[in-house]
Amino acid sequence: PGAECLGAAPLELEAAKAAAAEIQARMQGRMRFDKRQLVPSGSLLSPAKPPAEVDVVVVGAGLLGLYMAVTLTRRGFKVVVLEQRLLIGGIWSMYANSHSQVNSSEGGYSLKDILGESGANRDHSTAREMITDIAKLAKEVDASTCCGVKVVRIAKHGDGYMTISQTDHAGTHITVSRG
Repeated sequence: PGAECLGAAPLELEAAKAAAAEIQARMQGRMRFDKRQLVPSGSLLSPAKPPAEVDVVVVGAGLLGLYMAVTLTRRGFKVVVLEQRLLIGGIWSMYANSHSQVNSSEGGYSLKDILGESGANRDHSTAREMITDIAKLAKEVDASTCCGVKVVRIAKHGDGYMTISQTDHAGTHITVSRG
């Protein structure tokens, strides 16, 4: 990143339009993102069926759901992430555009502590940076992420919980968990 030389200023109108398009493409190129990286590998062939029993059920594969799933998995808990959509990322995959930014110095958006890298999102991260970091979180819990699962009800069940969910491909499921 930094200054780039595009040569002398064009004199002809068509050359100026082409130069302007090139400048725009170079400026926006670093902000674009590919949402295909937000499709869990299990969803590519057929959506995963939720397991019958886990330690923790995380509802939603947005930023904070994935953050929690990674944190709990690293602490040794058996986790499943249930996401209604076929794409993870929450509002970042639904509403973000190439110009969206977030103050990621705030605790809820800072991923430096969990990703353990200096290149993780900065103080005012672009949507591309956030989605790239979300994809890194998702990759770590990819095998325990079930997309296309609608949570219908969560009920207290003994010392834990019972999560009732539905999928288009396999009907109703019950997952029992401690939390």
